[in-house]
Amino acid sequence: MSWKKAPDGHMAGTVATAGEAKYPVNVVWSSDTAFIYESGPHMSALLHERVITRATVHFDGNQLNGTFEARPTKYEGKTTTGTFTALRSA
Repeated sequence: MSWKKAPDGHMAGTVATAGEAKYPVNVVWSSDTAFIYESGPHMSALLHERVITRATVHFDGNQLNGTFEARPTKYEGKTTTGTFTALRSA
């Protein structure tokens, strides 16, 4: 994950996971201990279809702990959920 402030003031970033290309995300809610981000449609290497991802992320020292949901853009697709941890790098 990498984050920056967009010209209009909101937080935007990119997420990259093993085997997938980077995809853009936008923070849609935040507090001093957590935030929620959503992606636009992107190709999932795991599901082999286009998905929209939503994640809830909590700050824990130098790491982030979160849950995610990847919803296919087609009605007949299967939603995938899981957890993740990200460590802060320099």
